[in-house]
Amino acid sequence: MLLKLYDKNNNPQDLQRIIDILNDGGLIIYPTDTMYAIGCHGLKERAIERICRIKEIDPRKNNLSIICYDLSSISEYAKVDNNVFKLMKHNLPGPFTFILNGTNRLPKIFRNRKEVGIRMPNNNIIREIARLLDAPIMTTTLPYDEDEDLGKVPERRQKREEADWEEAESETKRRGKKERDDKKNPSREQYRKCPEEYEEDLDDDLSDADDKEIDEILDEYGVDEEDVIEEYLEDYYGENKRTPQKRRKNKNKRKNSASPYQKNR
Repeated sequence: MLLKLYDKNNNPQDLQRIIDILNDGGLIIYPTDTMYAIGCHGLKERAIERICRIKEIDPRKNNLSIICYDLSSISEYAKVDNNVFKLMKHNLPGPFTFILNGTNRLPKIFRNRKEVGIRMPNNNIIREIARLLDAPIMTTTLPYDEDEDLGKVPERRQKREEADWEEAESETKRRGKKERDDKKNPSREQYRKCPEEYEEDLDDDLSDADDKEIDEILDEYGVDEEDVIEEYLEDYYGENKRTPQKRRKNKNKRKNSASPYQKNR
Protein backbone atom coordinates (compact mmCIF):
# COMPACT_ATOMS: atom_id res chain seq x y z
CA MET A 1 0.00 0.00 0.00
CA LEU A 2 1.31 3.44 -0.94
CA LEU A 3 0.07 6.61 0.74
CA LYS A 4 1.12 10.15 -0.08
CA LEU A 5 1.44 12.34 3.00
CA TYR A 6 2.32 15.98 3.52
CA ASP A 7 3.86 18.08 6.28
CA LYS A 8 0.37 19.10 7.39
CA ASN A 9 -3.33 18.79 6.60
CA ASN A 10 -3.19 15.05 5.86
CA ASN A 11 -6.31 12.98 5.44
CA PRO A 12 -7.17 11.61 8.93
CA GLN A 13 -8.29 8.33 7.37
CA ASP A 14 -4.86 7.84 5.76
CA LEU A 15 -3.13 8.49 9.07
CA GLN A 16 -5.47 6.09 10.86
CA ARG A 17 -4.66 3.36 8.34
CA ILE A 18 -0.97 3.77 9.19
CA ILE A 19 -1.70 3.63 12.92
CA ASP A 20 -3.73 0.46 12.41
CA ILE A 21 -0.85 -1.14 10.51
CA LEU A 22 1.59 -0.32 13.30
CA ASN A 23 -0.79 -1.54 16.01
CA ASP A 24 -1.19 -4.81 14.11
CA GLY A 25 2.59 -5.34 14.09
CA GLY A 26 3.18 -4.15 10.52
CA LEU A 27 6.13 -2.25 9.10
CA ILE A 28 6.18 1.15 7.40
CA ILE A 29 8.68 3.09 5.28
CA TYR A 30 8.82 6.84 5.76
CA PRO A 31 11.03 9.91 5.26
CA THR A 32 13.11 11.47 8.02
CA ASP A 33 15.33 14.56 8.04
CA THR A 34 18.25 12.47 6.75
CA MET A 35 17.20 9.36 4.78
CA TYR A 36 14.24 7.09 4.29
CA ALA A 37 13.78 4.63 7.13
CA ILE A 38 11.86 1.49 7.98
CA GLY A 39 10.06 1.24 11.30
CA CYS A 40 7.44 -0.44 13.44
CA HIS A 41 5.63 -0.03 16.75
CA GLY A 42 8.41 0.47 19.29
CA LEU A 43 6.69 -1.60 21.99
CA LYS A 44 5.88 -4.69 19.88
CA GLU A 45 8.78 -7.09 20.15
CA ARG A 46 7.84 -9.37 17.24
CA ALA A 47 7.66 -6.44 14.83
CA ILE A 48 11.07 -5.25 16.06
CA GLU A 49 12.48 -8.75 15.49
CA ARG A 50 11.21 -8.65 11.89
CA ILE A 51 13.14 -5.46 11.21
CA CYS A 52 16.25 -6.93 12.85
CA ARG A 53 16.04 -9.90 10.48
CA ILE A 54 15.56 -7.63 7.45
CA LYS A 55 18.55 -5.47 8.38
CA GLU A 56 20.53 -8.44 9.75
CA ILE A 57 20.86 -6.63 13.08
CA ASP A 58 21.79 -8.52 16.22
CA PRO A 59 20.04 -6.65 19.06
CA ARG A 60 22.52 -8.19 21.51
CA LYS A 61 25.37 -6.39 19.76
CA ASN A 62 23.75 -3.32 18.20
CA ASN A 63 21.85 -0.45 19.76
CA LEU A 64 18.29 -0.02 18.58
CA SER A 65 16.75 3.42 18.07
CA ILE A 66 13.27 4.82 18.57
CA ILE A 67 11.51 7.96 17.33
CA CYS A 68 9.61 9.99 19.90
CA TYR A 69 7.14 12.78 19.26
CA ASP A 70 8.48 15.31 21.79
CA LEU A 71 10.84 15.76 24.74
CA SER A 72 8.26 14.72 27.32
CA SER A 73 7.70 11.37 25.60
CA ILE A 74 11.46 10.79 25.44
CA SER A 75 11.65 10.81 29.24
CA GLU A 76 9.20 7.88 29.36
CA TYR A 77 11.57 5.57 27.51
CA ALA A 78 15.05 6.91 28.36
CA LYS A 79 16.74 8.28 31.46
CA VAL A 80 17.31 11.98 30.95
CA ASP A 81 19.21 14.21 33.39
CA ASN A 82 19.18 18.02 33.33
CA ASN A 83 22.31 18.40 31.19
CA VAL A 84 21.08 15.94 28.58
CA PHE A 85 17.65 17.57 28.58
CA LYS A 86 19.18 20.99 27.86
CA LEU A 87 21.32 19.53 25.07
CA MET A 88 18.34 17.80 23.45
CA LYS A 89 16.17 20.89 23.80
CA HIS A 90 18.81 22.89 21.95
CA ASN A 91 19.28 20.35 19.11
CA LEU A 92 15.94 18.61 18.63
CA PRO A 93 14.07 18.22 16.37
CA GLY A 94 17.10 17.53 14.21
CA PRO A 95 19.32 14.89 12.55
CA PHE A 96 20.80 13.58 15.81
CA THR A 97 20.64 10.32 17.74
CA PHE A 98 21.15 10.46 21.50
CA ILE A 99 22.39 7.21 23.08
CA LEU A 100 20.82 7.01 26.53
CA ASN A 101 20.02 4.39 29.14
CA GLY A 102 16.58 2.95 28.50
CA THR A 103 13.77 2.56 31.00
CA ASN A 104 11.82 -0.60 31.82
CA ARG A 105 8.93 0.64 29.67
CA LEU A 106 10.82 -0.62 26.60
CA PRO A 107 10.45 -4.26 25.51
CA LYS A 108 12.98 -6.83 26.67
CA ILE A 109 14.76 -6.78 23.31
CA PHE A 110 16.05 -3.26 24.10
CA ARG A 111 17.44 -4.27 27.47
CA ASN A 112 20.13 -6.53 26.05
CA ARG A 113 22.30 -3.44 25.54
CA LYS A 114 20.71 -1.35 28.31
CA GLU A 115 20.96 1.64 25.96
CA VAL A 116 18.64 3.00 23.32
CA GLY A 117 19.08 5.51 20.51
CA ILE A 118 16.67 8.45 20.76
CA ARG A 119 15.54 10.23 17.59
CA MET A 120 13.26 13.21 17.10
CA PRO A 121 13.60 13.98 13.37
CA ASN A 122 12.82 17.36 11.93
CA ASN A 123 10.07 15.79 9.82
CA ASN A 124 6.43 16.46 10.60
CA ILE A 125 5.13 13.32 8.89
CA ILE A 126 6.79 10.70 11.08
CA ARG A 127 6.45 12.79 14.23
CA GLU A 128 2.72 13.16 13.65
CA ILE A 129 2.46 9.39 13.20
CA ALA A 130 4.33 8.91 16.51
CA ARG A 131 1.96 11.37 18.21
CA LEU A 132 -1.16 9.59 16.98
CA LEU A 133 0.31 6.20 17.81
CA ASP A 134 0.98 7.40 21.37
CA ALA A 135 4.06 5.18 21.43
CA PRO A 136 7.63 5.28 20.12
CA ILE A 137 8.50 4.01 16.64
CA MET A 138 11.44 1.66 16.36
CA THR A 139 13.47 3.02 13.43
CA THR A 140 16.44 2.09 11.27
CA THR A 141 17.81 3.24 7.93
CA LEU A 142 16.19 1.64 4.90
CA PRO A 143 18.49 -1.04 3.39
CA TYR A 144 20.43 0.11 0.33
CA ASP A 145 22.95 -1.33 -2.14
CA GLU A 146 26.59 -1.11 -1.11
CA ASP A 147 27.58 0.59 -4.37
CA GLU A 148 24.72 3.09 -4.19
CA ASP A 149 25.58 6.73 -3.60
CA LEU A 150 24.06 7.48 -0.20
CA GLY A 151 23.64 11.12 -1.10
CA LYS A 152 21.31 10.17 -3.93
CA VAL A 153 19.35 7.45 -2.16
CA PRO A 154 16.50 9.72 -0.94
CA GLU A 155 16.25 11.41 -4.33
CA ARG A 156 16.08 8.12 -6.26
CA ARG A 157 13.61 6.57 -3.88
CA GLN A 158 11.50 9.70 -3.98
CA LYS A 159 11.35 9.54 -7.79
CA ARG A 160 10.35 5.88 -7.68
CA GLU A 161 7.77 6.67 -5.02
CA GLU A 162 6.34 9.55 -7.07
CA ALA A 163 6.12 7.34 -10.17
CA ASP A 164 4.33 4.62 -8.19
CA TRP A 165 2.02 7.21 -6.68
CA GLU A 166 1.10 8.68 -10.07
CA GLU A 167 0.33 5.21 -11.39
CA ALA A 168 -1.80 4.40 -8.36
CA GLU A 169 -3.56 7.76 -8.60
CA SER A 170 -4.39 7.21 -12.29
CA GLU A 171 -5.79 3.77 -11.51
CA THR A 172 -7.87 5.21 -8.67
CA LYS A 173 -9.30 7.91 -10.95
CA ARG A 174 -10.12 5.32 -13.63
CA ARG A 175 -11.93 3.10 -11.14
CA GLY A 176 -13.71 6.09 -9.64
CA LYS A 177 -15.01 7.14 -13.07
CA LYS A 178 -16.23 3.61 -13.74
CA GLU A 179 -18.04 3.48 -10.39
CA ARG A 180 -19.65 6.88 -10.97
CA ASP A 181 -20.81 5.87 -14.45
CA ASP A 182 -22.23 2.62 -13.12
CA LYS A 183 -24.17 4.50 -10.44
CA LYS A 184 -25.60 6.89 -13.06
CA ASN A 185 -26.51 4.01 -15.34
CA PRO A 186 -26.68 0.71 -13.42
CA SER A 187 -27.48 -1.22 -16.59
CA ARG A 188 -23.86 -0.82 -17.72
CA GLU A 189 -22.61 -2.83 -14.77
CA GLN A 190 -25.39 -5.34 -15.37
CA TYR A 191 -24.41 -5.55 -19.04
CA ARG A 192 -20.93 -6.69 -18.07
CA LYS A 193 -22.45 -9.54 -16.03
CA CYS A 194 -25.20 -10.56 -18.45
CA PRO A 195 -24.83 -8.80 -21.84
CA GLU A 196 -27.60 -10.65 -23.69
CA GLU A 197 -30.25 -9.14 -21.39
CA TYR A 198 -29.12 -5.53 -21.82
CA GLU A 199 -28.37 -5.17 -25.52
CA GLU A 200 -31.24 -2.70 -25.85
CA ASP A 201 -29.57 -0.32 -23.38
CA LEU A 202 -26.36 -0.47 -25.36
CA ASP A 203 -28.29 0.12 -28.58
CA ASP A 204 -29.97 3.22 -27.11
CA ASP A 205 -26.66 4.68 -25.97
CA LEU A 206 -24.99 4.10 -29.34
CA SER A 207 -27.85 5.23 -31.57
CA ASP A 208 -27.25 9.00 -31.31
CA ALA A 209 -23.56 9.01 -30.37
CA ASP A 210 -20.73 10.55 -32.40
CA ASP A 211 -17.33 8.89 -32.93
CA LYS A 212 -15.81 10.03 -29.64
CA GLU A 213 -18.90 9.14 -27.63
CA ILE A 214 -19.10 5.71 -29.28
CA ASP A 215 -15.54 4.88 -28.21
CA GLU A 216 -16.26 6.01 -24.64
CA ILE A 217 -19.52 4.06 -24.46
CA LEU A 218 -17.88 0.86 -25.68
CA ASP A 219 -15.11 1.29 -23.11
CA GLU A 220 -17.64 1.85 -20.33
CA TYR A 221 -19.64 -1.21 -21.32
CA GLY A 222 -16.47 -3.25 -21.66
CA VAL A 223 -17.51 -4.39 -25.15
CA ASP A 224 -15.10 -5.26 -27.94
CA GLU A 225 -15.53 -2.77 -30.78
CA GLU A 226 -15.17 -5.37 -33.58
CA ASP A 227 -18.00 -7.50 -32.14
CA VAL A 228 -20.32 -4.50 -31.96
CA ILE A 229 -19.43 -3.36 -35.49
CA GLU A 230 -20.21 -6.80 -36.90
CA GLU A 231 -23.54 -7.05 -35.07
CA TYR A 232 -24.78 -3.59 -35.93
CA LEU A 233 -23.64 -3.71 -39.53
CA GLU A 234 -25.74 -6.81 -39.96
CA ASP A 235 -28.81 -4.98 -38.63
CA TYR A 236 -28.03 -1.85 -40.65
CA TYR A 237 -27.39 -3.42 -44.03
CA GLY A 238 -29.90 -6.22 -43.72
CA GLU A 239 -29.72 -8.86 -46.43
CA ASN A 240 -27.49 -6.81 -48.76
CA LYS A 241 -24.45 -8.18 -46.90
CA ARG A 242 -22.24 -5.60 -48.61
CA THR A 243 -19.11 -4.54 -46.75
CA PRO A 244 -19.01 -0.81 -45.97
CA GLN A 245 -15.88 1.30 -45.75
CA LYS A 246 -14.19 1.58 -42.38
CA ARG A 247 -15.53 4.23 -40.03
CA ARG A 248 -13.82 7.55 -40.70
CA LYS A 249 -12.22 9.40 -37.82
CA ASN A 250 -12.86 12.80 -39.43
CA LYS A 251 -16.25 13.92 -38.17
CA ASN A 252 -16.68 16.49 -40.95
CA LYS A 253 -16.48 13.83 -43.66
CA ARG A 254 -19.16 11.67 -42.07
CA LYS A 255 -21.22 14.41 -40.50
CA ASN A 256 -24.17 13.93 -42.85
CA SER A 257 -23.81 10.19 -43.37
CA ALA A 258 -25.56 7.54 -41.35
CA SER A 259 -23.46 5.80 -38.71
CA PRO A 260 -23.09 2.03 -39.11
CA TYR A 261 -23.55 1.96 -35.35
CA GLN A 262 -27.00 3.55 -35.59
CA LYS A 263 -29.91 1.17 -35.68
CA ASN A 264 -31.86 1.11 -38.89
CA ARG A 265 -35.14 2.70 -37.84
